[in-house]
Amino acid sequence: MDRLPNYALATFPVVLLSSLAVHEINNYLPDAYMDEIFHVPQTQAYCEGHFDQWDNHITTLPGLYLWAAATLPLVAAPCTTSNLRRFVSIVPTALTAAVVTALVRRRMPASHETLRVLIVLLYPTTFFYNALYYTDTASTALVVSTLYLHMHRQYTLAGLVGAASVFCRQTNIVWLFGMSLHHCLVEGLLPCVRARKVDLSRLLTVVVSLWTYIITALGFIAFILYNGAVVVGHKENHVASWHWAQIPYSLLTVMFFMGPAVWLSTIRSAVRAPLRPLMDAGVMVISYLMLQLGILPLAVATIIRGLANSEWLTRPLRKTENKLAIGVFVLCCVLALVPSPLLELRYFNIPAMGALLVYVCYQNNATELYVTAGWMAAINLIVSQPYPMS
Repeated sequence: MDRLPNYALATFPVVLLSSLAVHEINNYLPDAYMDEIFHVPQTQAYCEGHFDQWDNHITTLPGLYLWAAATLPLVAAPCTTSNLRRFVSIVPTALTAAVVTALVRRRMPASHETLRVLIVLLYPTTFFYNALYYTDTASTALVVSTLYLHMHRQYTLAGLVGAASVFCRQTNIVWLFGMSLHHCLVEGLLPCVRARKVDLSRLLTVVVSLWTYIITALGFIAFILYNGAVVVGHKENHVASWHWAQIPYSLLTVMFFMGPAVWLSTIRSAVRAPLRPLMDAGVMVISYLMLQLGILPLAVATIIRGLANSEWLTRPLRKTENKLAIGVFVLCCVLALVPSPLLELRYFNIPAMGALLVYVCYQNNATELYVTAGWMAAINLIVSQPYPMS
C-alpha cells in the first residue's frame, strides 16, 4: 500500500494530458470526426437500448460500444460525442497507464518511474487516439491488462480479459496466441526437451491452465467461419493480403517517433563504426525495394540481418533475460501487421508499445529518457495545432 500513491503519480499526468487534449478537440471539433461518424452513433444506439441496430460500415466487434454504454449511465452522463471522448481519455487510458506502471515497476522499481511510463503513453499515435472515440485505446488497455495478468500467472482471468480485447478489435487474437505460445514453450515443451522425456502430465496441466484462451480461440474460429472474414463490415475493403511492406513501414514509424533513442544510439555507434548508421539506413531502403519487387525471402533475410546489427534496438535487447519472449513478440508483430492491406499508423500502436516497454525498462541513461519524452511531447503538441485551424 505504501507504493499506491506512486501509481497515481505515474497515471495522473497521462490522464490529465489526454483530458486536456479532449477538451481542445471538443472545443474545435464538437461533432464526430473521421471514423467517429460510425462509432459514436452505434454507441448512442446502445445507450438507448437498441442492441439490434448495427452499422455495416463498422469493421470491429462492439466491445467498446458496450463498455461505454455500460459506464456512462453510472455517472449520469449522456452519450454525446464529447462524453464518449472523455470516457476514452479517462477509463481505458487510466487502465493502460496503471498497467504500464506496474510492468515498468516489475523491472525498474524505483528509477524515474513516472518518466518511463510517460514515454510509453506519449507515443504520438497512442496519445492522439486517446482523445478520439476510437477502438484503439480500449483495445490497447485490454491487451496490456491481459499481459499483466498472464505475467502474474492469473491465466483464467487473463484469458477472459483477452477475450474482451478481441471483442474490441479482432486482431488482438494474435497477442492472445503469442502469450499462449510462450506459456506452452516455457512451461511445457522446453522442460521436456531439457529432461529428454515427454511429461504428459505437465503438458496436460499447461493446456488446462489455458482453458479460457482455448475457448476464446475456438469462439474466434467459429466467428470466422460464420462471418466469412475477420472484419465485421466493409469486408471488400479489408481483404487479408501478404503486405510485407508493413514491417519496414512500422519500423520506420517507431524509429521516427522514438527519435532521440535512435539518434543517440546511432551517434554512439557511429563513433565506434562510422559506416554502421549508413548501413542501417540502407537496410530499410533495400528491404523496401525488394518487397515492392516481390523478392520476399531475400527481403526478410535483409531485414532480420539489419535489425540484428542495429545498435538502437539490440542494445536494450542484449540486457533482456527472456530472449524467447522477444522472439514470440516479433512473430506476433508480423502476424498482426502483414495481413493488413491498409497502412494506418495506429495499427502499429501495440507493437510500438511493446518496443517502448523494452526500451524504458532497460534504459539507464536518464538524459536520454528525458530527451525522448520531450521529443514525443513536442510531436504531440505540433500535431494538436491543426485543430484550431479546422
